[in-house]
Amino acid sequence: MKSLSRWLVALLASFLLTTALAQPTQSKPGLQPYVPNRIEWLALVLNSQLRQDATVDSPFSLSVVNTDHETILIFVCYQPNVDREILNMAVETAREVTQITAKSYGWVKWVKVKERIEMVKPRDGRQKN
Repeated sequence: MKSLSRWLVALLASFLLTTALAQPTQSKPGLQPYVPNRIEWLALVLNSQLRQDATVDSPFSLSVVNTDHETILIFVCYQPNVDREILNMAVETAREVTQITAKSYGWVKWVKVKERIEMVKPRDGRQKN
């Protein structure tokens, strides 16, 4: 009798485990697998290397985004007191890093690079000196 009850418990445990494993788990949106395409991956890698926020010493921000299936955009927002020479060097460096990174993946033939450089207007509408 004792061995029969152990056998039934083992059988029941096996059944419950099998049933639990066979149940489809409801997938959560944040856990869905996602594989970025090549241009998304390149933008992600470049942004991790090049992104910078504006500071007192460096009054411009620079980020990298993809605008379509083959274009990387170097996006810069600067304040009126920026040193344009430093800003231009940062943009040129971003361009070079983009080309080097694209070449390392073997994508340099189809990747296009564009720039968008905008001055941030003061909130009160006046230019600060």
